[in-house]
Amino acid sequence: MADDRNAFISALPTQPGWVSRSLKQYQGFWHEEGFIPGILSLQEKFRCKPDHIVLTSYPKSGTTWLKALLFSITNRSRYRATDAAANGNPLERCNPHSCVPRLEVYAASNGDDPNPDPVLVNTHLAYSLLPKSMIHSECKIVYVAREPKDVLVSSWHFAVKLRSKDLPPLTFSEAFDMFCNGVSDFGPYWDHVMEYWNAHLKFPHKIFILSYEDLMRRPVYNVKKLAVFIGHPFTDVEEECGVAEDIVSLCSFEKLSNLEVNKIGTRSWANGSVIKNEIFFRKAQIGDWKNYLTDEMRARMDKITREKFKGTGLFDLMVLTS
Repeated sequence: MADDRNAFISALPTQPGWVSRSLKQYQGFWHEEGFIPGILSLQEKFRCKPDHIVLTSYPKSGTTWLKALLFSITNRSRYRATDAAANGNPLERCNPHSCVPRLEVYAASNGDDPNPDPVLVNTHLAYSLLPKSMIHSECKIVYVAREPKDVLVSSWHFAVKLRSKDLPPLTFSEAFDMFCNGVSDFGPYWDHVMEYWNAHLKFPHKIFILSYEDLMRRPVYNVKKLAVFIGHPFTDVEEECGVAEDIVSLCSFEKLSNLEVNKIGTRSWANGSVIKNEIFFRKAQIGDWKNYLTDEMRARMDKITREKFKGTGLFDLMVLTS
């Protein structure tokens, strides 16, 4: 069985990777080869429950921030944001990625039973690759999308820090071409976003979509909307006490990035390597792409985005406002 699976993975289309030597294309999307056994395991064995809350995103679209926010919303009766240290709030001593397990990473080490205990989980998988039990269940799915030019820049910085030392450096120009051609981790980016957008239109009660840009501009408003969607609305008393505002403050980039655990702490990566928690906190800015893309690059990416997002309003939501 293992030999058959290895042969199957080996035969998949291959392209040079951003972090490791190669990406493999599976069901229309590119993945680091080491993730594919876990993805197969999830598709076959993940048991979704009605109370699951699944945070989905394309990499480098605001996942770390949303993990902290959703964890705080769902656990606010146990951990008060205004007194986090005294109550032992996990976000004070653990990286958000330790508080909300990423399914394909968990499955890579638990292939026989890829079902972590928490009901709040995360995945970067495209909608069409999600386990059927998740698609057909009554679980709630939250998807965060981000301006693609900023996604590209953040993805490149992340890849440079993690890239194998055995490989030549990945230049920004190379990363730009690969991204535009759809060859990036969990990409093509535009297909990833559109799959969730179309699913949201079909199942608005099940799939909630927000943009990173709008979350940056209206964090309290969006936190309250998220709370209602996942079935944890703020009470009148909580509204009066400013609990949503406290959660936004606790989960801010300034707060999280300056915690000791996120400055000097480490965590294990899917391939067994150890990475620094600080890698998940870079700038948290809108429009940082302006420091990296030429006018020609911007025009090329905006053209692709206009064409792919035509008729959806997503271009105006993420690009024109950045």
